[in-house]
Amino acid sequence: MGTQGEFFERPEPILFEPAADELAPPLPPKKAETLETVPLEVTPPEKAPAPRKTMKDLSIPKLYYSISEVSRLTGIEPYVLRYWETEFDDLSPQKNRAGNRIYSNKDIKLILRIKELLREQRYTIEGAKVILLTERFSDSRPPEEPASTNDPAQIPLPTEKPAAPQASLTIEELRTMRAALLELRNILK
Repeated sequence: MGTQGEFFERPEPILFEPAADELAPPLPPKKAETLETVPLEVTPPEKAPAPRKTMKDLSIPKLYYSISEVSRLTGIEPYVLRYWETEFDDLSPQKNRAGNRIYSNKDIKLILRIKELLREQRYTIEGAKVILLTERFSDSRPPEEPASTNDPAQIPLPTEKPAAPQASLTIEELRTMRAALLELRNILK
């Protein structure tokens, strides 16, 4: 071996001699020929073939979202979402095995409603809690129409409150019932 850099300083040996026609000067460029313009066929949008579906188009919709995804979707910072969890009892996302919050679509709808109440309608947290509570109970209230009475499994509820039952037992009857219940308790022990 030689000194450092010797490899780069030596000229390359010529292994073959080029033929005479390879050393000929290049031909002068031809005159530019005029190109005819060819009309492009454009298909109208209604006749255009449907684009092929990719794997992303065939994907299954997500059931759960991470806190960063929810933050991006709703425009609310993650620390605000964590704070709202402590303030609003209805907002309680599940946690995965790693302990990370996973939000469902129901949670995201609730977050958007809370955001609307707090930031757009300018309610306080306590006011928003009251509104959410009234909305929850108004949504869970049974419909005004009574259920079909044709089904024998359905028992129609009375529309009026019944009057308080009147005590029709005498004191003597109550004492005998008490004695019978005490005997039964002693037997069961």
